[in-house]
Amino acid sequence: MPAIGFIITAAVWWGLDKLAKELGFAWLILGFIYLAIITRGFRVKTTLPID
Repeated sequence: MPAIGFIITAAVWWGLDKLAKELGFAWLILGFIYLAIITRGFRVKTTLPID
């Protein structure tokens, strides 16, 4: 099943426009930086606030 998911994801990424890929990677990098900040350099385990 993971292989099928990878193939589908790769096919979707292959069909994306260049701008969409650039924005997607920028959003991914921003999310990674945000995660590094809230975990204090990945030293603190995070919990999701569920209201």
